[in-house]
Amino acid sequence: MRNKKFISGLLSILTVNTIGLFLGLINNIVLPKFLSIDSYSHIKTFHLYYNFLGIFHLGTIDAISIKYGGVKYDNLNKKELACESSAIRCFLFVEQIVMMAVAFIIESKSVLLVCMTILFTNMISFYKILFQATGEFKKYSRIIIGVSLLKFFSNIILIFFFQSDNYMVYILMYILSDILVVAILEIKYTGNKMFICQNILSNIVIGIKNGFLLLIGNIMVNFLSSIDRWFVKFGARIEDFAFYSFAVTIEQMLINITKPFQISLYNYFCINKEDINGIIVVRRYLMIISALFVCCLFPIKEFIAVFLHKYNPSIPVIVLLFASQIWSINVNSIYINLYKAYGKQNVYFNRVLFVVLIAFLLDAIGYFFIKKNIIYAVMTLISNIIWYIISCFDFKNYFPKIKEWIYIVLITSCFIVLGLKENNLVNMFIYIFLTFFLTFVLFGDEFKNILWYIRYLHKKVFQR
Repeated sequence: MRNKKFISGLLSILTVNTIGLFLGLINNIVLPKFLSIDSYSHIKTFHLYYNFLGIFHLGTIDAISIKYGGVKYDNLNKKELACESSAIRCFLFVEQIVMMAVAFIIESKSVLLVCMTILFTNMISFYKILFQATGEFKKYSRIIIGVSLLKFFSNIILIFFFQSDNYMVYILMYILSDILVVAILEIKYTGNKMFICQNILSNIVIGIKNGFLLLIGNIMVNFLSSIDRWFVKFGARIEDFAFYSFAVTIEQMLINITKPFQISLYNYFCINKEDINGIIVVRRYLMIISALFVCCLFPIKEFIAVFLHKYNPSIPVIVLLFASQIWSINVNSIYINLYKAYGKQNVYFNRVLFVVLIAFLLDAIGYFFIKKNIIYAVMTLISNIIWYIISCFDFKNYFPKIKEWIYIVLITSCFIVLGLKENNLVNMFIYIFLTFFLTFVLFGDEFKNILWYIRYLHKKVFQR
């Protein structure tokens, strides 16, 4: 029953993320195609800052994840949960007012725009984390699709109906989308249970105490994934930043495809963390999946060359960022979830801090000595490999066998070599053939199980 629910939830999130990927793909084609490089750069800068708004909840939302991880949603104490959400809501509201006042004082439009959604983006995170921790993946999926659809239609309307190149309008529409999503979530899941909690301060203090280290770790993970862009932002021309941001946007599409594994495996590990062999098998499947997912690079390269040729300088960066995801997907989906499931927040914090320092030093070397976009992508790949290796040593019971190391190294090498070549169609088929060959040779049992499951899904679909 648990496995059925896990697979059902995984497929639900995977379906929604596929839709989100399709919408994101259109957005990522339309925005750079119809907006000026300057406007596109400003919008990507907003997203860069937006990604760090989670720091304002100071760990209170992460404490919800720790407290309710592996617990069924129906078994939650709804009154206690309503009190916790009320405390977080009030705390974020005060912070938003203060930060907006600061933005007015320093007369910064960009800071004001980002601060306008502190409350709303964090409340969206609250519901997402709650549903992820309790295994309510369908509810989680509805949030994802709602946000994606609103932002997608906002872009389409502004571009094709109003033909606007004003980045401020696009950002305001993103903020309005967040406000609308939060309003719907509060009405649907809080409704008449919404009240002002009398123990706001004690709830916030307990939340910070339990979740702060996990928050800082997550923020550093976020920083690790964007540290390269910060160096490009402040050390290169605005055109170079636009090119690099475009490459990261394409990479984000790949991350969104694999996000369901990261989301669903936390709840699964909380319930099944003593099943060592089962988790090792899951990791191997994830290696195979990440190896196959990155092959979408080849049609993306062809599309850029034909329709978005002004972003051709981004292609080598995209190749290396995709290669780094072969390692990063496994870290994010397996090891970060294991740190949380085993309550190793302190270890998680120390490891992420170490990797961030390594990444910073590597990017600093690139900044002072080479100053080319591609070097930051190389350093990102190296940082992700180091992080994967360190994480493996923290969970020695799950330590990869030699054949797993051979697989991931050979897959990464083949992908980079073929990805940097020009004949995309031929190289794609060569890469797929090599991936299946290596999977068959090194992971024979898993390969057979994948083929069986594909036949099972095919039969199930056609029987309907």
